[in-house]
Amino acid sequence: MVKGDYVVEKGQFQFKDERGEQFELRVDTYASNEPVSLLERMSGPQSLLRSFNVPYEVYRSKERTIGGMRGQEWLGSMQVAEEGNEAFQFVLETHRQKPGKSAPSFKLTFETAQPLEDGTQTKTMISQSDAIQRWDRIVNSVHIRASE
Repeated sequence: MVKGDYVVEKGQFQFKDERGEQFELRVDTYASNEPVSLLERMSGPQSLLRSFNVPYEVYRSKERTIGGMRGQEWLGSMQVAEEGNEAFQFVLETHRQKPGKSAPSFKLTFETAQPLEDGTQTKTMISQSDAIQRWDRIVNSVHIRASE
């Protein structure tokens, strides 16, 4: 562990497997909130899903507390190129009054049916209920570290 009294701490981590499942986490103690909220970006009039007329289904779209911070999450699926292959996309973002170590910008995403590094297409191999259970376990495990 690196210890210090830093003004900015940030990191981005990506985990991807051979089935095309991908988790990504971004944390930044200094960044401002997105100018347009997650729920507005996903469901509002400027939504790319609507703009490109992508068939999609929303499983959950709501405000949520993450590690004691206010945030929003959007869970859904959309049809991808191959008929019958749906891709899950789950996103969670925090909204803070004042950025800082105890209130970082936190964004977590989970996506399925993502192409492999060599471009090979993949199929979603996890059920909707299993994907949501996995997501909830991960989100519920998020805690802000105690101040020293």
